[in-house]
Amino acid sequence: VTSNVKARVSALQTAHPRALTLRLVVPGTCATEQLFHQRFAAFRMSGEWFRADPALLKFIDSEGVE
Repeated sequence: VTSNVKARVSALQTAHPRALTLRLVVPGTCATEQLFHQRFAAFRMSGEWFRADPALLKFIDSEGVE
């Protein structure tokens, strides 16, 4: 959760060797973020990093609307 998306992406970029591309911003609270972490827990690699599983990509490409 952040109020400054640009700064958050910059902070995440320091932990990744390739250029990151922001694909979706979902408004919400810490509780919303926790729900996403639970929903996609099977795809978590470490911390904030998730494997690009087809189910996760479908969610992103549908702009979070199901």
